[in-house]
Amino acid sequence: MVCKKCGKEYEGKFCPECGTSNDGSASEKVEAPVQRQKKKKKGLIAAIVVIAVIVVIAAIANLGGNDDQPQSVNGSGNAANE
Repeated sequence: MVCKKCGKEYEGKFCPECGTSNDGSASEKVEAPVQRQKKKKKGLIAAIVVIAVIVVIAAIANLGGNDDQPQSVNGSGNAANE
């Protein structure tokens, strides 16, 4: 059978190229899974980018946050200011 919409030759109820059924109407069953997969991939990429940004910010904060040298502690638990 040749698809009425895209012209691709196929066998079965729906065109594997564009999802059109034998009667010429587009099928939601064929198009919907493809759209869901694209949304999942975009969501996964966005999550990875957000996590990477958080890790970079945390690393920068850790490197720049402690410019002071550590103070020694005397026997009473107070910092020695000598």
